[in-house]
Amino acid sequence: TVDELLRANNRTVDLSEQAMLHEFGSGATTALDEFTSFYWPDDLESFNRTASGNFTGVGIQISLNDDMELMVVTPVYGTPAFKAGIKAKDLIRTVDGHSTTGMGTFQAVQKIVGEAGTKVNLGIEREGVEGLTNYELTRAVIPLYSVKGWKRNGPKEDDWDWIIDPENGIGYVRLTQFIKGSSDDLRRAVAQMMQQGAKGIILDLRFNGGGLLDEAVEIANIFL
Repeated sequence: TVDELLRANNRTVDLSEQAMLHEFGSGATTALDEFTSFYWPDDLESFNRTASGNFTGVGIQISLNDDMELMVVTPVYGTPAFKAGIKAKDLIRTVDGHSTTGMGTFQAVQKIVGEAGTKVNLGIEREGVEGLTNYELTRAVIPLYSVKGWKRNGPKEDDWDWIIDPENGIGYVRLTQFIKGSSDDLRRAVAQMMQQGAKGIILDLRFNGGGLLDEAVEIANIFL
């Protein structure tokens, strides 16, 4: 099938053979099992960086808004971006002087992250402020948090109200992915819920992107 595909490609659109094999491999695994996929070298680097429980960057969550502009969703508490005063809904117009027009989130992340101690300059557009404001940020190790509660009760990433139904003693915890330290963080969350009188716990795994198998096993063992 692969040979036939490549011959047809050579006769017609003549795309890169590497691109054809990349898409064929991804498509084949998707057809077999929705939880199976190839991790190509660039994907693997990103996966390992996330699964380790921390990465080096400036501490912002970013996305594309409706106009396909690179926007700050939120700065992470205590990080270089937070301390510098970058705010949610800020638009990132430049990274080290290069325009972000047409840039996707993956490309932007690749440019913003880097070795701890190195610097990156972000040109920020903010509503109500004329022109761009340049922020020179020093990259640092940014911890990741995969365990979240019902609603925030403080500014830190682990400040959560865990009790969703005080009257009936029901706790709530959402697990966004299985990264290094997820099981320890979940144990602490469960302990806090129990101290607050929880009789039952809702474990929300919706949109969990997966991660490390050993962490998933440890989390299962908390309840089993």
